[in-house]
Amino acid sequence: MSKRTLLHALHVIMLSNQPQQAIGFASWLKCQREMEEDEIIMNNKVNGAPGEDPISIAVYDLLENRVDEKSVVLIEPGQSKILLNIKLDERTLGRFHDVQFLVETLPYERGEALQSSFIDASKGGGTMCDGRRAHARGKKGWTMLQANANDCPFAVKAGYASYHGAVTLTPVVQIRLRDGRAEEL
Repeated sequence: MSKRTLLHALHVIMLSNQPQQAIGFASWLKCQREMEEDEIIMNNKVNGAPGEDPISIAVYDLLENRVDEKSVVLIEPGQSKILLNIKLDERTLGRFHDVQFLVETLPYERGEALQSSFIDASKGGGTMCDGRRAHARGKKGWTMLQANANDCPFAVKAGYASYHGAVTLTPVVQIRLRDGRAEEL
């Protein structure tokens, strides 16, 4: 093996062993860390949802009809594959130019096996943690949740950040049965 070939091989090995740069907090968060108030994510403390004028998530059905009302989505009992498009509510985003967000189902504990899961996300995003989390970027970013009525009641919470700033939580959206039997979380 020539000296030049050996140097090239060593260079390739060194480059492949370099840590990959996270493109945002969702990539950094992975599945092991909790998205909770006061948690430290990318050297910043996670902020709770502000009491006044919080940025919130919006939930739409496949026909793009908004289906959340006062942070509650009601679904029919017995439905097993309800597709819900979840994104940041554009009416509440205002000043943000570059925003990224992560959504997760609650309860999030790894032992809980919800049948509901995130199955897709817009370009630049993705699903993670066996469908318990999904992330997207930009004001038009979206995530797709396949909800199952057998999981009710459950909830979806989100956190967002602009550029590499601190993550701020949104108000939680509850997913409940329409017949009212499911108690509030």
